Amino acid sequence: MRPVAFVVVVPVLLLAVACGSPDANDARASTTQPAKDSTTTAPVTATSFAVDISTTSTTAAGATTTAAPKRTGGPTGKILMIKLFVGDDLAEAEKFYGAAFGAKKVGSVGDGVDIVTFPDGGPGVLLIKSKADDEKYGAMIVQVPDLDVAKRAALANGAKEQGTFGGSPGGMAAKSVDVLDPWGNQIEILQLG
Repeated sequence: MRPVAFVVVVPVLLLAVACGSPDANDARASTTQPAKDSTTTAPVTATSFAVDISTTSTTAAGATTTAAPKRTGGPTGKILMIKLFVGDDLAEAEKFYGAAFGAKKVGSVGDGVDIVTFPDGGPGVLLIKSKADDEKYGAMIVQVPDLDVAKRAALANGAKEQGTFGGSPGGMAAKSVDVLDPWGNQIEILQLG
């Protein structure tokens, strides 16, 4: 029997724009890093890491399949990883993201960077060791099935609430809460439906 790949498309871009907090344009959210050339692949070393995060699914027989998105021409790209700066204790950051969202460590890139992934997919997250005075911050949206449960877990593990949103952008019911993780990264916790 041939494995079947499933691809689910969610209108996240519309929601990301419509659900952003009023603080989304502050100095932390606008901090940028210089772009790196992603066209070359180097062997895995302490300073470089290559990973394939194509859309995968598991068939009823347990086989894993990979599906690449269809290309229609023009500029292309995909989010490979999200960077979050999390102080000097990576284990503490892994504990927070595990307790709040079920993230699991899947690898390390040298001594100061660990990679976590979320149980329902999405790009990997690089948890980067940083000094308290570095003032580097990241931001992301995490979609969850139950906003109240995820919010309570995040707050119980050291997050600070910023604001809430409720509405139906594009006709889809949505509600979210913006929190800062213990290191100042902004997380919008989003529930659709």
